[in-house]
Formats: sequence, structure tokens, C-alpha cells
Amino acid sequence: MIKKTQTKVIEKKLKEKKIIIALMAVFICVAGFSGYKIITIMQDYNKSVTEYEGISKEMVKKHENTTPGAAVEKSSYLEINYAGLKEKNSDFVCWLDIPGTNISYPVVQASNNNEYLHKTFEGQYVYAGALFMDYRNNSDFSDYNTIIYGHHMNNNTMFAQLDLYWRESFGKENDKFYIYTDKKVYVYQVYAFINTSSTSYAYTSYFPNKQDYADYLNKLKTEEYYDMGITADTSKRVVSLSTCQGQNTGKRYVLIGMLDKVVNLY
Repeated sequence: MIKKTQTKVIEKKLKEKKIIIALMAVFICVAGFSGYKIITIMQDYNKSVTEYEGISKEMVKKHENTTPGAAVEKSSYLEINYAGLKEKNSDFVCWLDIPGTNISYPVVQASNNNEYLHKTFEGQYVYAGALFMDYRNNSDFSDYNTIIYGHHMNNNTMFAQLDLYWRESFGKENDKFYIYTDKKVYVYQVYAFINTSSTSYAYTSYFPNKQDYADYLNKLKTEEYYDMGITADTSKRVVSLSTCQGQNTGKRYVLIGMLDKVVNLY
């Protein structure tokens, strides 16, 4: 009887030991997979950052023109190698720069809105993808509302810093953004910053008439975080910069800029 009891105790301990070993194996596998995912994500981030830093360094510089007169204003803008960027990627349409943030990237446009979701400007498969213009827009910014999309990356790149605009003090200190095309720079005054849904009216780009466009501009004002003091003007087009508020929320931050002026650089 004693031997049977001892045998049962030993069997129980062996069983518990096997369970502990199995649990440790599962823990090691989970930890290993998590570590692998972290490394993969970091490599993904680094690929994107390295690529866009390289493009910026190679293709963008500040004007060094100090000639008096009209050239003084022009010297305050960036000098974009439009031809060089177009040669790198024929889908290139413009360069977007938002002072006060780290947002300064090339913008592309494909025949659909999926092409550049996870493909960079130079064609790498990376989650960050590229900034891209809605495929339904005219690339010359002639639409009432031109929409540009970008991911909200956890490493604070792409359109992540649009978040900064929920603070009124930041928005009013950084109230302009710039779009560079071939030989021109479009200067936009921040009109509104809103938090909306992915299916919002804010993504309307075509309006049958000016009254519909006026209604759209006025509705944006009802959702804005704060008043930028810019009056709705149906004679001026807008550009909407859109990013996710967070993963799987269905919510979007949208920064809307109204055209202030167009400067001919050359």
C-alpha cells in the first residue's frame, strides 16, 4: 500500500513537472515570437525612415537666394528637385511640407487608393507606405477638395504629427503648410482641424455647385477643435490631410487647409 502511494506521488510530480516544462516551452515560444515581431517592426520602421531621409537629403534643399525684392520671399521656400523625384517614381505629384512638424514628404498618386498603403515612394514593401493623393482627384489641385492620406505611425513619422493640431496654441503658431509642384508652391492657411469618421462628408471632393461647396465649408466649422479665424471662401480650393486617429477606431484626424496664394518659383 505504501509503495502504491509513493508511486502515485512520483507520478503526480512527474505530471506536474511535464506541465511546468510545457508551460515554459509555450512561454519561450511566445516570448520568442514577440521578440521577432518587435525586431521586424523596428526593421520596418528603419527602412522607411532611412528611405525618406535619403530622399529628402538628395532632393530637397533651402533656397540660398538673398537678392532683394520678390526673390526674398522665394528664398524662404524649399527647392525641390521635381524632375529627379519624377524620375525616381512617375507617380510623384508634389512635395508636402508642414513647418513645426516633421512632415516633409513626397506625395504620389496611383490609379487606386491601395497601391501605396504599404509601399514606399521607392517601392519597398513597408507598412508606413507613402503619402498619397486620392486617385479620384486631379493632380493639379483644381478640385474643390484635394485629399492626401498618410499613416499614423507609432514611431512618430508620416502623418503622426497631425495630432499636434488638436492643441489650439500649436495650430495658431503653425497655421500654414506648403505644397510644391513643378515650378510652383501652393501656400495653404489652416482652415479647420477635425476628428471625424472614415466615411465622413469631409472626404467629398466633387461639389455640383458653389452652394454645396459653401455648405461643406460651413459644416467643417461645426466640427473644428477651435476657430482659426479664416472665413469660408468658395473661390478658394482646399486640401485635406487625413490620418487614422488610432488603430481600428474608424476615426480620422483631418487637417484642412484653404489656398492662400500660389507662388511661381521659376
